[in-house]
Amino acid sequence: MSNLRLIDETKITSSVSSINITDVFSSDFDIYRITCTDLSLTGTTYVDVNMRLINSSGSVITSSSYTYGYRLMLSWMSYVDTTSASNSVIYRAFAETTDQSPEVAGSSLWVFNPYNASEYTQLLIQNCQAYGGSYHTNMHGGAVLKVNTSITGFQAIESDSSRPMASGTFRTYGLAVDK
Repeated sequence: MSNLRLIDETKITSSVSSINITDVFSSDFDIYRITCTDLSLTGTTYVDVNMRLINSSGSVITSSSYTYGYRLMLSWMSYVDTTSASNSVIYRAFAETTDQSPEVAGSSLWVFNPYNASEYTQLLIQNCQAYGGSYHTNMHGGAVLKVNTSITGFQAIESDSSRPMASGTFRTYGLAVDK
C-alpha cells in the first residue's frame, strides 16, 4: 500500500517575486508530489510562474540545464507544443496567472529521484489556469534537470520580475510505500 505524507506547506502571505521552499527532498523518499493552489499575482497582465531546483548546498540552479516538453491546450484554439533542450527555468511549472477576476491557477507535479545525486531529477507536470472570464488553458508535460546533483528544494519564480505573487499555497508530499 502507498500513501502521500505531507512534508511541508508554504503559503504566500505577502507579495514576492520568488519563493524558495527548502529541505523538502531527502533520502526518505524517491518520489514526491508538489501541489500549488490558489496562486495569484498582482497586476493585470499574465505572467508565467516558473520553477528552479535547489541543490543540497542551498544554491538555486540557474544554469541552462533544464529541458522540458509540454502540450498546452488552449480555450481559443486546439493546442500548442512547447519544448526546450536548454533553459534556465522549468517554464510555467506553476502555471500562468494574473489578477483578472475570475481567476484561478493550480498545479500538480511529480518529482522523481531528486535527492539521488547519481540520477537526473525528473518531473511530470500538470496545471490549469483561468482568468478574465475567457482565458482557459491546461498544460501537461515533463521536465528534466540534466545535472547529477542532490536536490533538496525548489523555487517558484515569476517571469516578469515586476509582477509579484500575491497569494498561493505550495504543499510537498513524499510518496511512502508501506511494506
